[in-house]
Amino acid sequence: MRNISEAIRNQERAVQLTPASLDNLGISYSHRFQCTLGDLDDISEAIRNQQRAIRLTPDGHADLPAQLSNLRNSFLLRYEHTGNLDDVSEAIKNQERAVQLTRWTRRVPRAILESHFRVA
Repeated sequence: MRNISEAIRNQERAVQLTPASLDNLGISYSHRFQCTLGDLDDISEAIRNQQRAIRLTPDGHADLPAQLSNLRNSFLLRYEHTGNLDDVSEAIKNQERAVQLTRWTRRVPRAILESHFRVA
């Protein structure tokens, strides 16, 4: 737990220098949410940071599908804790967009896409 909190502090400092690290910061908040038995402030902060990262990522950027999938994961985690169906809808919306963005490429092996974008 102490290591996750330290990682969050370091990433918060990094975000001031590189907004692209917002997705990683969101992932750390998501991990802490899982370790602390569901502190809603953490998962809400994860979602805010991941949404901001997506807004700042240009269309066509190679990281965008993974960022959308990470955001999907955070929405599903919050749904599992609260039962709010809006979170499931948001998870589906982000996953659909991630899949659409990856359909054009043949360079990514199908097994990698399926394992990375598996719907829970």
